[in-house]
Amino acid sequence: MMRAGFSMIVLLFFLLALLFFPLFFFMGIGAAFGALGIPRYVVPSLLLGSLIGSMINIPVYTSKRYDRQVEYYYFSRRWEISKSRVYLNLGGCIIPIGISIYVLYCQFSVRILLSVVITAIIVAIVSKKFARIVPRLGITMPMFIPPIIAALAAVVSGTILNIGGGVFVASYAGGIIGVLVGADVLNLRKVVKMGAPRISIGGAGTFDGIFLTGIFSVILVAFLT
Repeated sequence: MMRAGFSMIVLLFFLLALLFFPLFFFMGIGAAFGALGIPRYVVPSLLLGSLIGSMINIPVYTSKRYDRQVEYYYFSRRWEISKSRVYLNLGGCIIPIGISIYVLYCQFSVRILLSVVITAIIVAIVSKKFARIVPRLGITMPMFIPPIIAALAAVVSGTILNIGGGVFVASYAGGIIGVLVGADVLNLRKVVKMGAPRISIGGAGTFDGIFLTGIFSVILVAFLT
């Protein structure tokens, strides 16, 4: 009987956690955007736009290379032309960058901009270090590392530069830019060399490393300051 009662308590706790986790998660997202100065009534539109935008890839350029001897003559040999098309994902790249530009514009100062640059450089270096290219999957990286690094870099640089509430902007914008540059852009040439036909920068989806880096870094800053 005791085991049955304990099992029912565990099951009830699991169901409650499953029920309330999305609520707390979206409340956290709203609080994070609020710390950035974005009105809460705009947040659902941003989330919906990011969700829909994650399915939209905007072509940037096409990279060509000659690899296998199959099709075209080139220096008396037959080579196949391999193409890699590079895209910018609307929900995972363009919208987060747009938000970063907006919040930086609204709270602009040279010191905040400098903190954003410092944070972005540090996050880019760490992201490049931990990013791994997995064939048929894309670029992977431990999810918790970029937001922690972004929050710490923003808090330290923000404290030194005395930017006050601008530390939230530094953590969000610096984290977003740093992950995009370090994980995606700096590994772009390697992915192209692997012969991937489609390369989408920021294209892992709405709740991928880029999106969560921005949100979680702001939440972490709230705990650190």
